[in-house]
Amino acid sequence: MATLNLGRVRINFRGDFESLTSGDELIYYDAVTFRGSLYVYLSQEPLKVILGDSGSHPQNPSYFEYYTMIAKGIVYAGIWQQGKAYFENEIVKYGGSTYIALQNVPIHLDTPQRESIAETGYWIELASGLGKYIPDYDGVMALHNTDMVTWDTSLYMAKEDIPKFINPTTNPEKFEVIAAGFRPNGTWNPLVRYSFRHTVMFHGCQYVVVNEIGTDKQPLNELTGKLEADWQLMTKGLNYVGIYDPDHTGYYPGDVITFGRDAYAVQEKTVKGEGPEDSHSQHKYTKIIASSNIRLEELINIDSTNMIDGALLQYYDGNWVATNHVEDQTGDLTISGGVY
Repeated sequence: MATLNLGRVRINFRGDFESLTSGDELIYYDAVTFRGSLYVYLSQEPLKVILGDSGSHPQNPSYFEYYTMIAKGIVYAGIWQQGKAYFENEIVKYGGSTYIALQNVPIHLDTPQRESIAETGYWIELASGLGKYIPDYDGVMALHNTDMVTWDTSLYMAKEDIPKFINPTTNPEKFEVIAAGFRPNGTWNPLVRYSFRHTVMFHGCQYVVVNEIGTDKQPLNELTGKLEADWQLMTKGLNYVGIYDPDHTGYYPGDVITFGRDAYAVQEKTVKGEGPEDSHSQHKYTKIIASSNIRLEELINIDSTNMIDGALLQYYDGNWVATNHVEDQTGDLTISGGVY
């Protein structure tokens, strides 16, 4: 009786393609897995196994015609690496998130995060997460995408992989502010460049830096007195600067001066010579303390023995007595005579 050779009629599973040895051969109906999916080899000609990304595996376009996919699967490829090619349905971790390749990914593409956001069709985010948290970050160690750090009292998240010696002050564009804090820095100093969220006292008021790259500007414009965009007013206050000086270059909002016997708070930036009683600049001041005037004829039992211009009256032992005083331009007070 004649013998009929039907050839191989059932699949011969050879294991994972990458576990084979270079130089091995695949023949008709050999089956292999590659990157989580199952393929069967359907060419009558043997195929020499070549390992590597550009080898004779089922997802190399040069060998597509030799294989047929039987079952599609996924495989976890670990942490994403720059310059490595990935294949369809491979899952990688980048930062605190995981991504799956929607098609074969060339080595020159950007990170899975950016490709996913840009919707290029190569990666899509499977699960969103955060990286490790580093309190009191020193700005020296390298960071991975989505790592969280505390820097200068504020909480930041890395927006990408960041090399050593990069921090939110030097490269704020690489970080996202999660929770802003405050760093008090005393009275404003023109010789200091202030960083994001630093606070200073300036003419009795407290200001905070809102520019993420910092600033060397003073909080209020020296010409207009308007708030600079790099700063935000936190709390208003008052700052006594002494007796009004007509030769002063200009007072700022928050300054308090004495003029005559009264005290005034500055509301708007003034220029040289703008006093609280000048008609053109009165609106820039608000009187906050007004001295009282006493009419002597309305008082009784006055001992005017020491009464001169500028004398102080004090009620003592049933009588009003006069005490001489001299006040100089610095505000110092000298008192003499009278009964104490």
